[in-house]
Amino acid sequence: MIVLTGHPGELDRREQVVEALRRYAQGVDQRVPALYDSAFAPGAEVDVPGWLAQPVTAAEFWGVLAGRFDTARVSGQHLLANTLIRTLPDRDGVARVRAVTSFLATTVERSTDAPEPVDQQSAAGLYIDDLVPVDGRWLITRHVIARVSDDVAALHYTAEQVRAVAGAAHDPAVAVHVPTTPTPGEPVTEDLSPQLRRLVDRAAIQDVLHAYAQAQDQNRWDLFERVFTADAEVELPGTALGTLSAAALGRFLRDDFNATRVSGQHLIGNTLIEVDGDAARSTSEVLHLTLQRTDRPGVLHRSRGTGLYADTWQRTADGWRIAHRVATQKHLEEDDVSYPADLLATIEAGAATDWFEEGDR
Repeated sequence: MIVLTGHPGELDRREQVVEALRRYAQGVDQRVPALYDSAFAPGAEVDVPGWLAQPVTAAEFWGVLAGRFDTARVSGQHLLANTLIRTLPDRDGVARVRAVTSFLATTVERSTDAPEPVDQQSAAGLYIDDLVPVDGRWLITRHVIARVSDDVAALHYTAEQVRAVAGAAHDPAVAVHVPTTPTPGEPVTEDLSPQLRRLVDRAAIQDVLHAYAQAQDQNRWDLFERVFTADAEVELPGTALGTLSAAALGRFLRDDFNATRVSGQHLIGNTLIEVDGDAARSTSEVLHLTLQRTDRPGVLHRSRGTGLYADTWQRTADGWRIAHRVATQKHLEEDDVSYPADLLATIEAGAATDWFEEGDR
Protein backbone atom coordinates (compact mmCIF):
# COMPACT_ATOMS: atom_id res chain seq x y z
CA MET A 1 0.00 0.00 0.00
CA ILE A 2 0.97 3.64 -0.27
CA VAL A 3 2.69 4.56 2.97
CA LEU A 4 1.64 8.08 3.90
CA THR A 5 4.48 9.97 5.60
CA GLY A 6 2.56 13.24 5.73
CA HIS A 7 4.20 14.77 2.64
CA PRO A 8 1.59 16.80 0.70
CA GLY A 9 2.65 15.13 -2.56
CA GLU A 10 1.70 11.68 -1.27
CA LEU A 11 -1.62 12.93 0.08
CA ASP A 12 -2.31 14.67 -3.20
CA ARG A 13 -1.58 11.51 -5.17
CA ARG A 14 -4.04 9.53 -3.07
CA GLU A 15 -6.68 12.22 -3.44
CA GLN A 16 -6.23 12.24 -7.23
CA VAL A 17 -6.58 8.46 -7.43
CA VAL A 18 -9.83 8.52 -5.45
CA GLU A 19 -11.08 11.50 -7.44
CA ALA A 20 -10.55 9.63 -10.73
CA LEU A 21 -12.74 6.81 -9.39
CA ARG A 22 -15.39 9.35 -8.38
CA ARG A 23 -15.33 11.00 -11.82
CA TYR A 24 -15.90 7.60 -13.39
CA ALA A 25 -18.84 6.81 -11.08
CA GLN A 26 -20.52 10.20 -11.40
CA GLY A 27 -19.93 10.27 -15.15
CA VAL A 28 -21.78 6.97 -15.44
CA ASP A 29 -24.56 7.91 -13.00
CA GLN A 30 -25.25 11.38 -14.41
CA ARG A 31 -24.53 10.29 -18.00
CA VAL A 32 -21.90 13.01 -18.50
CA PRO A 33 -19.50 11.61 -21.13
CA ALA A 34 -16.87 14.32 -20.64
CA LEU A 35 -16.71 13.54 -16.91
CA TYR A 36 -16.45 9.81 -17.62
CA ASP A 37 -13.69 10.43 -20.17
CA SER A 38 -11.76 12.63 -17.72
CA ALA A 39 -11.22 9.59 -15.47
CA PHE A 40 -9.31 7.57 -18.10
CA ALA A 41 -5.84 7.68 -19.59
CA PRO A 42 -5.52 7.44 -23.39
CA GLY A 43 -5.96 3.85 -24.55
CA ALA A 44 -7.55 2.70 -21.29
CA GLU A 45 -9.48 -0.56 -21.28
CA VAL A 46 -12.43 -1.95 -19.31
CA ASP A 47 -13.11 -5.59 -18.46
CA VAL A 48 -16.12 -7.24 -16.81
CA PRO A 49 -15.19 -10.92 -16.38
CA GLY A 50 -18.10 -13.24 -17.06
CA TRP A 51 -20.08 -10.52 -18.85
CA LEU A 52 -17.82 -9.10 -21.55
CA ALA A 53 -16.28 -11.64 -23.90
CA GLN A 54 -13.04 -9.64 -23.84
CA PRO A 55 -11.78 -6.27 -22.61
CA VAL A 56 -12.98 -3.21 -24.51
CA THR A 57 -11.76 0.36 -24.68
CA ALA A 58 -13.20 2.88 -22.25
CA ALA A 59 -14.90 4.59 -25.21
CA GLU A 60 -16.49 1.31 -26.32
CA PHE A 61 -17.72 0.62 -22.79
CA TRP A 62 -19.39 4.04 -22.70
CA GLY A 63 -21.16 3.10 -25.92
CA VAL A 64 -22.56 0.01 -24.18
CA LEU A 65 -23.76 2.06 -21.20
CA ALA A 66 -25.23 4.94 -23.17
CA GLY A 67 -26.82 2.72 -25.81
CA ARG A 68 -28.11 -0.60 -24.59
CA PHE A 69 -28.72 0.41 -20.97
CA ASP A 70 -30.11 3.88 -21.51
CA THR A 71 -33.05 2.51 -23.47
CA ALA A 72 -34.79 1.53 -20.24
CA ARG A 73 -32.68 3.25 -17.56
CA VAL A 74 -34.38 5.78 -15.29
CA SER A 75 -31.56 6.50 -12.83
CA GLY A 76 -28.51 4.93 -11.26
CA GLN A 77 -26.03 5.23 -8.43
CA HIS A 78 -22.63 3.64 -7.85
CA LEU A 79 -21.54 4.28 -4.27
CA LEU A 80 -17.82 3.69 -3.67
CA ALA A 81 -16.08 2.85 -0.38
CA ASN A 82 -13.11 1.10 1.26
CA THR A 83 -10.55 2.07 -1.39
CA LEU A 84 -7.11 0.53 -0.83
CA ILE A 85 -4.19 1.76 -2.93
CA ARG A 86 -0.82 0.11 -3.46
CA THR A 87 2.17 1.04 -5.56
CA LEU A 88 2.97 -1.21 -8.55
CA PRO A 89 6.38 -1.62 -10.15
CA ASP A 90 7.09 0.93 -12.86
CA ARG A 91 6.41 -0.24 -16.41
CA ASP A 92 8.51 1.22 -19.21
CA GLY A 93 9.58 3.96 -16.83
CA VAL A 94 5.97 4.93 -15.97
CA ALA A 95 4.82 4.97 -12.35
CA ARG A 96 1.71 2.91 -11.57
CA VAL A 97 -0.66 2.29 -8.68
CA ARG A 98 -3.54 -0.15 -8.18
CA ALA A 99 -6.74 0.77 -6.36
CA VAL A 100 -9.24 -1.82 -5.13
CA THR A 101 -12.64 -0.34 -4.24
CA SER A 102 -15.93 -1.78 -2.98
CA PHE A 103 -19.04 -0.60 -4.79
CA LEU A 104 -22.79 -0.79 -4.27
CA ALA A 105 -24.80 -0.09 -7.43
CA THR A 106 -28.52 0.66 -7.61
CA THR A 107 -30.21 1.10 -10.98
CA VAL A 108 -33.88 1.82 -11.71
CA GLU A 109 -35.12 0.68 -15.12
CA ARG A 110 -38.52 0.82 -16.79
CA SER A 111 -40.30 -2.51 -16.98
CA THR A 112 -42.58 -3.74 -19.74
CA ASP A 113 -45.41 -4.78 -17.42
CA ALA A 114 -48.49 -2.97 -16.00
CA PRO A 115 -48.73 0.81 -15.32
CA GLU A 116 -45.52 2.58 -14.23
CA PRO A 117 -43.64 -0.47 -12.92
CA VAL A 118 -39.88 -0.35 -12.60
CA ASP A 119 -37.18 -2.92 -12.00
CA GLN A 120 -34.58 -2.09 -9.38
CA GLN A 121 -31.22 -3.78 -9.84
CA SER A 122 -28.90 -3.93 -6.84
CA ALA A 123 -25.35 -5.12 -7.40
CA ALA A 124 -22.24 -5.22 -5.23
CA GLY A 125 -18.65 -5.96 -6.07
CA LEU A 126 -15.16 -4.60 -6.57
CA TYR A 127 -13.49 -2.17 -8.92
CA ILE A 128 -9.85 -3.05 -9.60
CA ASP A 129 -8.15 -0.06 -11.22
CA ASP A 130 -4.61 0.50 -12.44
CA LEU A 131 -3.71 4.19 -12.72
CA VAL A 132 -0.82 6.12 -14.26
CA PRO A 133 0.18 9.80 -14.20
CA VAL A 134 -0.83 11.75 -17.32
CA ASP A 135 0.06 15.45 -17.54
CA GLY A 136 0.26 15.73 -13.78
CA ARG A 137 -2.92 13.80 -12.96
CA TRP A 138 -3.48 10.16 -12.03
CA LEU A 139 -5.86 8.50 -14.49
CA ILE A 140 -7.28 4.99 -14.96
CA THR A 141 -5.53 2.86 -17.56
CA ARG A 142 -7.31 -0.43 -16.75
CA HIS A 143 -10.71 -0.81 -15.05
CA VAL A 144 -11.99 -4.26 -14.01
CA ILE A 145 -15.47 -4.79 -12.56
CA ALA A 146 -15.85 -7.93 -10.41
CA ARG A 147 -19.45 -8.47 -9.28
CA VAL A 148 -20.14 -10.43 -6.09
CA SER A 149 -23.95 -10.12 -6.07
CA ASP A 150 -26.65 -9.01 -8.49
CA ASP A 151 -30.38 -8.92 -7.69
CA VAL A 152 -33.45 -7.54 -9.45
CA ALA A 153 -36.71 -6.61 -7.73
CA ALA A 154 -39.94 -5.32 -9.27
CA LEU A 155 -41.25 -2.09 -7.76
CA HIS A 156 -44.19 0.15 -8.57
CA TYR A 157 -43.57 3.87 -8.95
CA THR A 158 -46.19 6.48 -9.74
CA ALA A 159 -45.72 8.47 -12.94
CA GLU A 160 -44.66 11.43 -10.76
CA GLN A 161 -42.00 9.33 -9.04
CA VAL A 162 -40.63 8.13 -12.38
CA ARG A 163 -40.34 11.72 -13.62
CA ALA A 164 -38.65 12.81 -10.38
CA VAL A 165 -35.97 10.12 -10.33
CA ALA A 166 -35.38 10.47 -14.07
CA GLY A 167 -34.84 14.18 -13.55
CA ALA A 168 -32.28 13.45 -10.85
CA ALA A 169 -30.23 11.50 -13.37
CA HIS A 170 -30.28 14.10 -16.13
CA ASP A 171 -31.17 17.46 -14.54
CA PRO A 172 -28.76 20.12 -15.89
CA ALA A 173 -29.11 21.98 -12.58
CA VAL A 174 -26.97 19.33 -10.91
CA ALA A 175 -24.55 18.71 -13.77
CA VAL A 176 -20.96 18.57 -12.55
CA HIS A 177 -18.08 20.53 -13.95
CA VAL A 178 -15.36 18.46 -15.63
CA PRO A 179 -12.02 19.31 -14.01
CA THR A 180 -9.06 20.18 -16.20
CA THR A 181 -6.12 20.57 -13.85
CA PRO A 182 -6.15 20.61 -10.05
CA THR A 183 -7.23 24.11 -9.00
CA PRO A 184 -6.07 25.22 -5.56
CA GLY A 185 -7.45 28.76 -5.88
CA GLU A 186 -5.83 31.71 -4.18
CA PRO A 187 -4.01 30.73 -0.97
CA VAL A 188 -5.78 32.26 2.01
CA THR A 189 -3.02 31.57 4.54
CA GLU A 190 0.49 32.53 3.53
CA ASP A 191 2.17 29.64 5.36
CA LEU A 192 0.37 26.97 3.28
CA SER A 193 1.56 25.94 -0.16
CA PRO A 194 -1.10 25.87 -2.92
CA GLN A 195 -0.93 22.07 -2.94
CA LEU A 196 -1.48 21.81 0.81
CA ARG A 197 -4.18 24.51 0.72
CA ARG A 198 -6.09 22.41 -1.85
CA LEU A 199 -5.96 19.37 0.43
CA VAL A 200 -7.01 21.36 3.51
CA ASP A 201 -9.94 22.97 1.66
CA ARG A 202 -11.21 19.63 0.37
CA ALA A 203 -10.94 18.02 3.81
CA ALA A 204 -12.84 20.93 5.38
CA ILE A 205 -15.64 20.66 2.81
CA GLN A 206 -15.90 16.89 3.43
CA ASP A 207 -16.21 17.57 7.16
CA VAL A 208 -19.16 19.92 6.59
CA LEU A 209 -20.91 17.30 4.43
CA HIS A 210 -20.43 14.76 7.19
CA ALA A 211 -21.74 17.25 9.76
CA TYR A 212 -24.97 17.60 7.76
CA ALA A 213 -25.48 13.83 7.80
CA GLN A 214 -24.56 13.38 11.45
CA ALA A 215 -26.76 16.30 12.53
CA GLN A 216 -29.82 14.39 11.31
CA ASP A 217 -28.70 10.87 12.11
CA GLN A 218 -27.50 11.58 15.68
CA ASN A 219 -29.92 14.44 16.45
CA ARG A 220 -26.99 16.82 16.83
CA TRP A 221 -28.70 19.97 15.59
CA ASP A 222 -25.81 22.14 16.74
CA LEU A 223 -23.87 20.48 13.89
CA PHE A 224 -26.57 21.58 11.44
CA GLU A 225 -25.71 25.19 12.34
CA ARG A 226 -22.19 24.62 10.97
CA VAL A 227 -23.36 23.55 7.50
CA PHE A 228 -25.09 26.46 5.72
CA THR A 229 -24.61 30.19 5.24
CA ALA A 230 -27.20 32.39 6.93
CA ASP A 231 -29.06 33.03 3.64
CA ALA A 232 -28.62 29.55 2.10
CA GLU A 233 -31.42 27.95 0.10
CA VAL A 234 -32.16 24.27 -0.51
CA GLU A 235 -34.01 22.95 -3.57
CA LEU A 236 -35.86 19.63 -3.24
CA PRO A 237 -37.26 19.03 -6.74
CA GLY A 238 -40.20 16.67 -6.98
CA THR A 239 -41.18 17.10 -3.32
CA ALA A 240 -43.89 19.09 -1.55
CA LEU A 241 -41.20 21.19 0.16
CA GLY A 242 -39.95 22.64 -3.13
CA THR A 243 -37.38 25.37 -2.43
CA LEU A 244 -36.90 26.69 1.09
CA SER A 245 -34.29 28.31 3.29
CA ALA A 246 -31.76 26.09 5.02
CA ALA A 247 -33.09 27.37 8.35
CA ALA A 248 -36.65 26.31 7.43
CA LEU A 249 -35.36 22.88 6.35
CA GLY A 250 -33.63 22.48 9.71
CA ARG A 251 -36.82 23.33 11.58
CA PHE A 252 -38.82 20.88 9.46
CA LEU A 253 -36.35 18.04 10.06
CA ARG A 254 -35.98 18.73 13.79
CA ASP A 255 -39.56 19.57 14.73
CA ASP A 256 -41.85 17.87 12.17
CA PHE A 257 -40.06 14.93 10.57
CA ASN A 258 -38.42 13.92 13.83
CA ALA A 259 -41.79 13.54 15.58
CA THR A 260 -42.20 9.96 14.30
CA ARG A 261 -38.61 9.16 13.40
CA VAL A 262 -36.87 6.34 15.27
CA SER A 263 -33.52 6.38 13.50
CA GLY A 264 -31.85 7.31 10.26
CA GLN A 265 -28.64 7.08 8.29
CA HIS A 266 -27.24 9.15 5.43
CA LEU A 267 -24.15 7.68 3.76
CA ILE A 268 -22.40 10.28 1.60
CA GLY A 269 -19.84 9.24 -1.00
CA ASN A 270 -18.27 9.84 -4.42
CA THR A 271 -17.85 13.53 -3.61
CA LEU A 272 -16.28 15.60 -6.38
CA ILE A 273 -14.99 19.03 -5.31
CA GLU A 274 -13.77 21.97 -7.38
CA VAL A 275 -12.29 24.87 -5.41
CA ASP A 276 -11.84 28.34 -6.92
CA GLY A 277 -10.49 30.79 -4.36
CA ASP A 278 -13.22 31.49 -1.82
CA ALA A 279 -15.90 29.59 -3.79
CA ALA A 280 -16.34 25.91 -4.49
CA ARG A 281 -18.76 23.41 -5.99
CA SER A 282 -19.32 19.78 -5.06
CA THR A 283 -21.54 16.87 -6.03
CA SER A 284 -22.08 13.87 -3.75
CA GLU A 285 -24.04 10.65 -3.92
CA VAL A 286 -26.18 9.80 -0.89
CA LEU A 287 -27.75 6.55 0.34
CA HIS A 288 -30.36 7.10 3.04
CA LEU A 289 -32.42 4.90 5.37
CA THR A 290 -35.12 6.08 7.80
CA LEU A 291 -37.30 4.20 10.30
CA GLN A 292 -40.49 5.90 11.52
CA ARG A 293 -43.13 4.88 14.05
CA THR A 294 -46.59 3.88 12.89
CA ASP A 295 -49.86 3.54 14.81
CA ARG A 296 -49.24 -0.22 15.01
CA PRO A 297 -47.11 -1.53 17.91
CA GLY A 298 -43.85 -3.10 16.77
CA VAL A 299 -44.33 -1.99 13.15
CA LEU A 300 -42.06 0.68 11.65
CA HIS A 301 -42.29 2.45 8.32
CA ARG A 302 -39.01 1.99 6.44
CA SER A 303 -37.82 4.36 3.74
CA ARG A 304 -34.74 3.57 1.65
CA GLY A 305 -33.45 5.61 -1.22
CA THR A 306 -30.57 7.14 -3.13
CA GLY A 307 -29.98 10.66 -4.33
CA LEU A 308 -27.53 13.41 -5.22
CA TYR A 309 -26.44 16.58 -3.43
CA ALA A 310 -25.20 19.40 -5.68
CA ASP A 311 -23.72 22.13 -3.49
CA THR A 312 -22.36 25.63 -4.05
CA TRP A 313 -19.95 26.74 -1.31
CA GLN A 314 -18.60 29.94 0.19
CA ARG A 315 -15.56 30.38 2.38
CA THR A 316 -16.66 32.37 5.44
CA ALA A 317 -14.97 33.61 8.61
CA ASP A 318 -16.20 30.39 10.26
CA GLY A 319 -14.97 28.11 7.46
CA TRP A 320 -16.61 26.57 4.40
CA ARG A 321 -20.41 26.74 4.30
CA ILE A 322 -23.04 25.64 1.75
CA ALA A 323 -24.71 28.64 0.08
CA HIS A 324 -27.05 26.64 -2.17
CA ARG A 325 -28.02 22.98 -2.37
CA VAL A 326 -30.00 20.94 -4.90
CA ALA A 327 -30.99 17.58 -3.38
CA THR A 328 -32.48 15.16 -5.90
CA GLN A 329 -34.01 11.72 -5.41
CA LYS A 330 -32.79 8.84 -7.61
CA HIS A 331 -34.90 6.02 -6.23
CA LEU A 332 -37.13 5.39 -3.24
CA GLU A 333 -38.53 2.26 -1.60
CA GLU A 334 -41.05 2.39 1.23
CA ASP A 335 -42.58 -0.44 3.24
CA ASP A 336 -43.72 -1.39 6.75
CA VAL A 337 -41.54 -3.79 8.72
CA SER A 338 -42.16 -5.65 11.99
CA TYR A 339 -39.41 -5.30 14.60
CA PRO A 340 -39.09 -7.48 17.71
CA ALA A 341 -39.24 -5.45 20.92
CA ASP A 342 -35.62 -6.17 21.87
CA LEU A 343 -34.29 -5.10 18.46
CA LEU A 344 -36.41 -1.96 18.48
CA ALA A 345 -35.08 -1.11 21.94
CA THR A 346 -31.50 -1.54 20.71
CA ILE A 347 -32.11 0.76 17.73
CA GLU A 348 -33.76 3.42 19.88
CA ALA A 349 -30.93 3.28 22.43
CA GLY A 350 -28.31 3.75 19.71
CA ALA A 351 -30.19 6.64 18.14
CA ALA A 352 -30.56 8.37 21.53
CA THR A 353 -26.88 8.11 22.49
CA ASP A 354 -24.67 11.18 22.07
CA TRP A 355 -21.69 9.53 20.43
CA PHE A 356 -19.83 12.84 20.22
CA GLU A 357 -19.40 13.16 23.97
CA GLU A 358 -16.33 11.73 25.65
CA GLY A 359 -16.62 8.83 28.04
CA ASP A 360 -17.19 5.10 28.09
CA ARG A 361 -19.90 3.45 26.02
